[in-house]
Amino acid sequence: MENTNNGIHLTGKEGEEFDLQLAASWTKNHREKHPGQPVSHFFGKEILQKILGQEGCQGIRFYPLNEDGQKHLIMVGATSDGNDQLNTVAAKAPQTGAKAGLQAHILGRPGRRVVRKMY
Repeated sequence: MENTNNGIHLTGKEGEEFDLQLAASWTKNHREKHPGQPVSHFFGKEILQKILGQEGCQGIRFYPLNEDGQKHLIMVGATSDGNDQLNTVAAKAPQTGAKAGLQAHILGRPGRRVVRKMY
């Protein structure tokens, strides 16, 4: 995970909207080149809001992972200097209840499902 400042300055305004036809073309291309693979990942708004609500968070960085042949994504908040937010209250909390779920999403703890496959 990224933890070095290499001149990055994130503002929270990164990203852009693009044409629906272009998006449809990209997703079709992916499905055709990767049959049997997940076509999307879904995250509920509660975990997104928890990550974005961390002090200094400017956005979310996604890391792909492959666990026993199953593809997942790990979501991590990122600060304006481009560092991942790994040293958070949730990351230090005991692994119980809702905090364990947030910690699993931030750190990708084994045994916790980080994403759901959507077909």
